[in-house]
Amino acid sequence: MGQQWEEFGVPLPLSYNPSMLTRSLDVHSMASRAWNIYAEFMTRIWFSSVRTSVDHIFRTRYGEDYPTLREICANVAYVFTNTEPLIDFSTPTLSRVIDLGGLGAKQPKELDKYWASIMDRRSKVVLISFGSMAKSSLLAPSVKEAILKVVSAFPSVTFIWKYEEKDKFARQSESSFDNLVLVDWMPQNDILDHPNLAVFITHGGMGSVQELTLRGKPAILVPIFGDQPRNAAMVEHNKLGKVLSKFEVGNHEKIISLLKELIENKLHLENSQRVARMLSKKPFSSKEKLLKYVDFAAEFGPSSALRPQSHDMSFIEYHSLDIAAVAMALIIAFVYVSLKAALFVLRTIRTTKSKRD
Repeated sequence: MGQQWEEFGVPLPLSYNPSMLTRSLDVHSMASRAWNIYAEFMTRIWFSSVRTSVDHIFRTRYGEDYPTLREICANVAYVFTNTEPLIDFSTPTLSRVIDLGGLGAKQPKELDKYWASIMDRRSKVVLISFGSMAKSSLLAPSVKEAILKVVSAFPSVTFIWKYEEKDKFARQSESSFDNLVLVDWMPQNDILDHPNLAVFITHGGMGSVQELTLRGKPAILVPIFGDQPRNAAMVEHNKLGKVLSKFEVGNHEKIISLLKELIENKLHLENSQRVARMLSKKPFSSKEKLLKYVDFAAEFGPSSALRPQSHDMSFIEYHSLDIAAVAMALIIAFVYVSLKAALFVLRTIRTTKSKRD
């Protein structure tokens, strides 16, 4: 995110590569692309202050000659990223950028009797979880009521909602809806693997996104902060789910409409299952790539062949602004000379004509 793209020498075409804060990018819309540029600008403002602080800490401890993070990043052997290309946007990259998406994903286990009984109550189950940072118990009352309206609209669907407190709302809700289960924790990865799990309503953290794609389940993503907007955008871009703005999470009609589409329209389910099969049959696993590239880097270190020359170029040189400036000057000079020549010819013709007359 932010300046890391340039620090590692990776091109960042903002016309079609969503910034971290962009939850939807229409490449044919000027307004959408303008927002993406603005989002990247805001990301870099925040990111720059953090980078400067870290550089200051290290130089205070090790001296002013200690290299900056930008200098360190420019000379690494490899860059390991928590990215899975099969569910991301196709964008320019480098040979030394190694994607290790799904490296930390665990194999699902068989559910115990308690969870198995919940999953088998009905043929379809919807899982709701906004992660550990955004607690459902702290949601506005209007949002909670909206979710209950969604639950009541699907009586034939079991809803498992990660709700952290056994408060008055939780007690009343569970007693009022027999298709609602409120829990402060659940084996998310194992539940996603169950055949009855139909849709996952999630905040869109990278861990949750990788788990749902590995298990082949469609999702409604409600990005809140951090990398979640871009994660949601890439899931929707690959037709693996739908994005719901966090400002619309209290709109029960919108949620009902999205749920109906994902449950009744098999497109997203089929795409999700296809991607899951692709991920399971990748030529090389993330673990294999990690071990082999680390061994290779340990033996040979950084390679100059993998280090782009962009690291040694100024902004003007990288974007060829000097060439553009010279070309523009030549064009202006050519146009100026051509106009002067044309005016001279016209005056000569007029003078000659007047003499004849």
